[in-house]
Amino acid sequence: MRLVSGPGRDEAIEGKVVDFSSVLDRTVSGGVQSTVVGSHAEFPLPSPINDAAISVHCWAWPTVPERSAPQAIWSIGDVALVIISGGLTLRMGSATLAVLPDAIIAKHWYSILTTIGDGEVCIDLRRLDAKVGAQRTLRAATGATANAATLLLAAAGIGRSGSPLEPYNGKINSPTLYLAKPSAEMIAAWHAGRLPRSRHGQHGNSAGTSRRRRLSRTLEANRGTLSTASSAV
Repeated sequence: MRLVSGPGRDEAIEGKVVDFSSVLDRTVSGGVQSTVVGSHAEFPLPSPINDAAISVHCWAWPTVPERSAPQAIWSIGDVALVIISGGLTLRMGSATLAVLPDAIIAKHWYSILTTIGDGEVCIDLRRLDAKVGAQRTLRAATGATANAATLLLAAAGIGRSGSPLEPYNGKINSPTLYLAKPSAEMIAAWHAGRLPRSRHGQHGNSAGTSRRRRLSRTLEANRGTLSTASSAV
């Protein structure tokens, strides 16, 4: 074995080679070590959601949305918001609930509000730095509701090895979850790139129910689990 170093500073303009041949003059036992690939976050909810209407908002900055492989921005139970070939797709299991085609461009911030329940799904998308055609909204009739005890970010699920399924490439900022559609004022603030505040200066919907406020705070107050490519903290 040889250690090859590159050029150094000042007079050390040439690299050098150090011989370590004696290091490998022995036999060592080998083994197989598995590692987790991909980063994701898992947030437990204060109480399970059972056949409920929900709204999920986050800001997202995808790096490679043009890829054909699905990339889940978030998932809650069987419901997942996924980027596929530049389009934004809301799925429930293997069924597609709504598709917003040609919606995402790489390395731009998007405000994404998704509402599920009351007989329909809605994707409300706004690119924060766009001047023309910045906002797109899609509604579709469905009887789908949410059932889950956790919210996953950057994954559609967790595989047997601990790696995220359909991992997302990019950034996710300030995810919030509600048991009803947020107010028009909150949506306007999100689409303007601001965090909405109540009259008391706390994030959340001041006009909402206490249960809705508790649920939205889960993502801000609960530690949850953040899993990187090699560890969980």
